[in-house]
Amino acid sequence: MQPPPPGPGCFRCYACGQPTLTLGCTLELPPGADSDEVQVQLARCRACGAGAVAVYEESRRGAGESWRHWGYAAPEATLRILEEGLLSCPTPQRRSCPCATHRAWAQGDDPYELQGALFAMELAPAG
Repeated sequence: MQPPPPGPGCFRCYACGQPTLTLGCTLELPPGADSDEVQVQLARCRACGAGAVAVYEESRRGAGESWRHWGYAAPEATLRILEEGLLSCPTPQRRSCPCATHRAWAQGDDPYELQGALFAMELAPAG
């Protein structure tokens, strides 16, 4: 069976290598010491079902813009717990949201202690 074609915004899957890793829930966080924009994202492969937690950081400080986007391969149990937290937020796109999920992530530490394999989020070419 062939994997579905890549859609707009698909990434290469760390598990199967197909360009079918898509982003789901996203939580905007307050700016950090090194970043103006920080997001925590859940990702799932449409081809093999592998899941990941992605982190996107962008800085517009200094001589130009820079960004980093990486993912952690995560077991299903971790993804479910994280998804519960992200879905419990009433305003995930509001950086100053006072909910428990925003407060936990805004502490600057990873409240879920992600231990999965680290990989670069590689944007797949448009189909």
